[in-house]
Amino acid sequence: MEERCVVGGDLNGHIGQDNDGVRRVHGGKGMGVRNQEGESVVDFAVAFDIAILNTFFTKSSYRTYRSGPSESQIDFLLYRRDNIREVEDCKVLQGESVEAQHSPVVVRLVVRTRRTGAERGEPRIKWWKLKNEVVRQEFKRKESWWLCQNCKEKIE
Repeated sequence: MEERCVVGGDLNGHIGQDNDGVRRVHGGKGMGVRNQEGESVVDFAVAFDIAILNTFFTKSSYRTYRSGPSESQIDFLLYRRDNIREVEDCKVLQGESVEAQHSPVVVRLVVRTRRTGAERGEPRIKWWKLKNEVVRQEFKRKESWWLCQNCKEKIE
């Protein structure tokens, strides 16, 4: 089973809108200018090849934190870059409040799992193939081998 891990939280860094040199992990959507703490978040994402999901989707607002007149984007969701095709959407739920000044960030994932052999079920018996004379004769030959005298003696 292949695992999926979404890392999310108040990372207290402004990663900004600029994604020069880090396009693989930063989608170029965001707000503000990157600060030192934001640089640490981006460095972490680059080091572990993790996408900062908030930055990959165009939205009317990227604000995740509000304190008085100040607004910023400091809450992020991180997801393995190799699995980013599974991400359908990532957005901030404005108007909802998880904590006093923070808005929740949500992601919609579509994870396709591989079916194992046991889940696929029993092989289908293709009885209609016995209508073909060649197939029918081959089946009779294979099915009747154990009816021979030598086989009967060994079975008994």
